[in-house]
Amino acid sequence: MEKRLLLVIDGNHYSDSVVDYGIFLARLSGSHVEGIFMRDLRNTQYIYPILFDQPFVDTTVYTELMDMERANITKSIQTFRDRCEKEKITYKVHFDEQKPIESVIARSAYADLIIIDGGTDISDLFPDTPSSSLKELLVDAMCPILIVPKESRPVEDIILTSDGSYSSVYAVKMFSYIFPELRAMKATVLSIEHASNHNHVSHDPDVADMIKRKFDNVSYHIEYGKASHQLKAYIAEHGNNTLVVMGAYGRNAVSRLWRQSLANGLIREAKVPVFISHT
Repeated sequence: MEKRLLLVIDGNHYSDSVVDYGIFLARLSGSHVEGIFMRDLRNTQYIYPILFDQPFVDTTVYTELMDMERANITKSIQTFRDRCEKEKITYKVHFDEQKPIESVIARSAYADLIIIDGGTDISDLFPDTPSSSLKELLVDAMCPILIVPKESRPVEDIILTSDGSYSSVYAVKMFSYIFPELRAMKATVLSIEHASNHNHVSHDPDVADMIKRKFDNVSYHIEYGKASHQLKAYIAEHGNNTLVVMGAYGRNAVSRLWRQSLANGLIREAKVPVFISHT
């Protein structure tokens, strides 16, 4: 069954990584990709008022900046088209100049997955981690999101994070539904707990049975300590050619601090792709 993958790309800073992962997953699942090209809203929300609210201002700088941006976006779109045609992947191109984030969120209702670079920021003058534009997608998107690092790597194994919640279980289900082709890949169910906790997913026979039916090569592992630190340490020890699956980021009480801090840490490090899904 053909799926719809939305590749969100900053038109001024073309992301080979987003396209690499998009092409990999599209070829794997026989899916359709759509490149959604974003413009830097700072050019209209910040520079425009500064220039045009002042008397006797030479607008040449603004005009040159806008011309340069349009040229960059045109070049990025052509690069994307060339890559998709070379790989024989069906594709579409979207470019919304006025409300790019709202456009992505609206299209997410009809898509299976959004793929975006963890460093993408097209709306903040003083970006943090993750960027405000990425936060909006994480909270409001109506399909799962794959946040990718700046450099693409081959995916060789999967880490299914679990905090004993239904959200983490739901994320595993969504990942398996979207990419059943990856069921044979090595998968590790990783729980990070305090010593006093006993909520590891392998202790729940229903959850363990569900995971067993969706992945052929599954193992279980428990780490103790601070979630963000232990997960990054685990990834560093077992290699960076992995893909991390985790539960909800937003919507419910800021998605619980466990998942929020964990996601922020991985995005900031930007070394592995992170699949995030919320109920």
